[in-house]
Order: sequence, then structure tokens, then C-alpha cells
Amino acid sequence: MGPSFQGIWGRKVEVHTGKQERSLVSDETYLRRSIMEPGADIVEGYPAVMPPFAGVLTEEEVKLIIDFFRTGGKVVVDDAYLRESIQAPSAAVAIESLPFKG
Repeated sequence: MGPSFQGIWGRKVEVHTGKQERSLVSDETYLRRSIMEPGADIVEGYPAVMPPFAGVLTEEEVKLIIDFFRTGGKVVVDDAYLRESIQAPSAAVAIESLPFKG
């Protein structure tokens, strides 16, 4: 199990990058790297168990995940993306947050 996603945007994070310990703020750059290369920055106190998603997720999917965290769980998905990805009817759809366990 990893750290809570609740309130992750803007949170100060203590990580291990290789053998170096450092503090950073959870922003788009950090979240993108954590999704694509989760073993790059390991949050202190948690094991490196998340698989990498580089080559698995599309750029649009990565942006949606980052927007989900940035907005605290509310993301408006582009109408064209929805129709193409999940064959939904034409209309922007708001995705409400799922309850996070923190």
C-alpha cells in the first residue's frame, strides 16, 4: 500500500531518488514521473511496488489522472475523448471523485 491520494496536489513529499533523500512538492512533474516511472522517486516509508505505466497509458489518460489529483477528484472530460474512448453520448461529463481512504 502506498501513501494516500487525498490532498496529494501541492503536498510536500519526502522521497528517495536512488540513494539521495529529498523533499519536493507534489505537482504535475512529480505526478507524471510517479505514474510513468514509479520507482524513480520512492515516498519515504513505502515500498516500491507500483508498476510503471510508461507505454501503457496514453498522454490523454495521464493528463486526466493528473487533473483528477489537481482538482481534488473532479475532472471534466473532453467530449471528443469520451466518444472516442468509451463511446459515450455527446456531452461533457463530470467525473466525481471516489471516496479516498486516507
